[in-house]
Amino acid sequence: LNSPNFQPSFHLPGRRAADTAFHLAMAGCEDEAIYNALADCVASELEKCPEKLSTLQAVERLAAANINTTHPVFDCPSPKCNTRDFFHPRAQLWRFRYSTSKQARERRQNQEYDDAEMTLRALLQKRRPLIIDLGAGMGASALGFAKSFPDYQVLALEPLASCVRQARAMARRLGLEENCVFLREEADHVLPI
Repeated sequence: LNSPNFQPSFHLPGRRAADTAFHLAMAGCEDEAIYNALADCVASELEKCPEKLSTLQAVERLAAANINTTHPVFDCPSPKCNTRDFFHPRAQLWRFRYSTSKQARERRQNQEYDDAEMTLRALLQKRRPLIIDLGAGMGASALGFAKSFPDYQVLALEPLASCVRQARAMARRLGLEENCVFLREEADHVLPI
């Protein structure tokens, strides 16, 4: 998927292309060429049926996947199509639905937590104001803080591995990985530090 020679030679109907982009983003894919090709598929479908509900939902899914907001797919003429931003409540709702569907499966798995103590001590040595986001989920709040306050350090804690994986990938795509750190950890394991 991360091939520099990626040449899209497919056409997926709008909703399938958006679903594919969304699931790739949730899996941590960072290849913008793939996202642009999938957004092109949605844009061509949107031209045919701008008012169709599944097409409008496809645009919401692209926003949830953090597709570049300058892509033509977000120039949708329909007044119903107003979800263009990663931080829009509808985009956050798609990510929430995805994370809650993963929760039941992950609760049954016994996965190791990150080394929060060492990470927190390293962050405190940077001598920058620190924002801690407990229960960060897919990272929307933490990423919003990191984007709004670039001089601050953001530490986001989330016990679900899939949420942390997606949030870390989104931080890299947004260029915020230096001041926004995501850890798979329970809050009560970190706060006594």
